[in-house]
Amino acid sequence: GLYTIEIVPTLYEGSKKRLSVHPNVECLFGDSTNILPDLLRDIGEPCLFWLDGHFCGSLEARGLKDTPVKEEIEIILGTGVPHLILVDDARLFGVDPAYPTVEWVRDFSTSQDIHYKFSYADDVMRIVPQ
Repeated sequence: GLYTIEIVPTLYEGSKKRLSVHPNVECLFGDSTNILPDLLRDIGEPCLFWLDGHFCGSLEARGLKDTPVKEEIEIILGTGVPHLILVDDARLFGVDPAYPTVEWVRDFSTSQDIHYKFSYADDVMRIVPQ
């Protein structure tokens, strides 16, 4: 299955409606840092993650932080399952104070029990299990 997590009610409803033609896609509503732990417990096998959640100017689009990406990476890599993670908007890391640095992402991802290769190109960081 495929999952998308939306924190903004209007984006959630729009995604749910738009993606309803795809029965294998499930739209989840809420903060990804609250939803991911339970979702990952249920999945238990390697997955591909596209991380692109961040504050977009509307107060309803903000969770506890401007971006949950650091916590999302920690949650995903903390499962001990060799997931593949793509992180969008890499240009903001280490520039926008809400984001960790690219070096933090690289160091954290490559220090796991599972060996990950880290790369960065085209505004996307890639954390790939080896």
